Amino acid sequence: MENLSQFPYIAQLIAQKVTASPVFAILLVFASVCITMRLTSGRAGKRIDGDVRTAALLPHWIPYLGHAWWLAFAPKKLEYARSATGDGIFAISMGGIKHNMVVKPSLAKAIFHLKPTVADNHNLVNYLMVHFFGSPSSLHDPRNDEFVFKELHPVLNGLMKESYLAKAMPVLAAGIERNTPNLVSLDKSAAGLKVWELATKAKLMPGKTRCTEVSFFPLIRNFAANIAIPALIGTAFLEKYPNIAQDIWDFDSGIPFFMMQVKPWMPIPSYWRAIAARKRLRAAMVDLFTAMDRKAKGLEIDPSWKDLDGVSEVMWKRHKAWSKLGAELDVWAGGEMSILWASGYDVLYNHNDHKLTKTSMNVNANNMVFWLLLRIYSSPPALSSIRSEIAPFTISEDAQGALKLNIDALTKSCPRLKAAYFESLRIDVGTATMKTIFSDVTLTESASDAFGRPAQSYRIKKGEYIHVNHSLHQTDERYFPEPAVFKPERFLVHGETEGGEKTMTAQQGSIRPYGGGLNLCKGYKFAEREILLFVAGILATWDAEPVGGEWKLPGHVRGSGAYLPARDLRVRLSRRI
Repeated sequence: MENLSQFPYIAQLIAQKVTASPVFAILLVFASVCITMRLTSGRAGKRIDGDVRTAALLPHWIPYLGHAWWLAFAPKKLEYARSATGDGIFAISMGGIKHNMVVKPSLAKAIFHLKPTVADNHNLVNYLMVHFFGSPSSLHDPRNDEFVFKELHPVLNGLMKESYLAKAMPVLAAGIERNTPNLVSLDKSAAGLKVWELATKAKLMPGKTRCTEVSFFPLIRNFAANIAIPALIGTAFLEKYPNIAQDIWDFDSGIPFFMMQVKPWMPIPSYWRAIAARKRLRAAMVDLFTAMDRKAKGLEIDPSWKDLDGVSEVMWKRHKAWSKLGAELDVWAGGEMSILWASGYDVLYNHNDHKLTKTSMNVNANNMVFWLLLRIYSSPPALSSIRSEIAPFTISEDAQGALKLNIDALTKSCPRLKAAYFESLRIDVGTATMKTIFSDVTLTESASDAFGRPAQSYRIKKGEYIHVNHSLHQTDERYFPEPAVFKPERFLVHGETEGGEKTMTAQQGSIRPYGGGLNLCKGYKFAEREILLFVAGILATWDAEPVGGEWKLPGHVRGSGAYLPARDLRVRLSRRI
């Protein structure tokens, strides 16, 4: 009772504060609204028809914005919600719209196979093209969908064909064989550094033979970019624009600012660098396509381009499609800059899908080379077994013992290497798929995903969004015990032939960082083989040890798909062959 007697005094004190300070009044109202929102916004799933129900909506504090801050600043909250609800789908609110978050792989598979009339997002794709890549909005008018989605983008289906891979992979492998022995220099002078070493703060170790200390992430990312770009765009482009990789990284870092349409005068240095990099990338692509256009017309091209024969067939088909539209070369730049940025933004960003986080040649596959190497180097058992497995396929038979990559064997007959690749994909890639729902749809989980209880069906309503946040499944301990631990063996499948011979294969299982069905990314075959070849070549050629003597892996920072390392990692590299 004594405590209750204080209420009038407290109420009077608050009233005085409100009267004396408008700021206090505003804060009080805002706090009251937030508390009310938290108490009233959550809703349990509503049963609609038999076993069909809507997804439970989690409560939130801030009106309208809802759970947007979770995605921006606290993604671990989604993992907590997954574990707390135990459902196959739970919902959050952003911008006053319900966003359904899919957790279980059978439901994700069903989403991948939805027809575009049921779930699609051309509008979101167009938004990305206009605001991130800077394409003219007129090009992405719905009236141009016939051209954009039925003539231009299907060209990139060629990246899935073995005929393209049969030409591109030898070019890539030759670049790896030629340059991997020079991954780091043994020259003390800056003049002796390769372009991929410039950002590594390389330091030749005194008293040690053939040993150099470097920052590992920038070394691997820039090395992979400088070797992989010519497989699609040719060597002449990289010779003319040797610093293009750094422009790609600077541009990529600005994606959240571009998407939020932040004004360019805002004092954000990384955004200024991104704007400048985008301008340079666009100019480079205009220059390339100008040269290609003149060559196609039989006209003389700028001699600075030297030779355009290395430009892939896919890029020439893109040129043909753009020419058919009759657009100015500057209009082409946004779409083709996306090819450079992600070895095909259109390749790896399926246009029945919304993947701001992609797996790609430049922005993400290069990051994956870093993570996979780091995981293997820091795991002695994995390093030993994988090196033994790849040894017959990485060294030439001549007396020199030079690096020689057997493409087919390394990409198809090395299960331990591929299992490590799958495990690193699971841990180090956080891609997501997002779609707009155009008509009510019911999704049912499989019996295996129900974990002994009756399989649940969920109704997603027209106008809502649905997300497949792949990391929610990839970090789910119900499917992957000890999900934070690197265990490549979880993707190895043992069997035997009819003759009793033991077999071992690597199978991807339920992870789908590349999407699936209608949403399978067009460039996943290229990206997978690229990563495996880079990793095999470097493991065969270089030993790595951490500065300080103990491997302490950096944490994750969200990127455009594959995570970025949270801190610099210094390693010492020495030649093996």
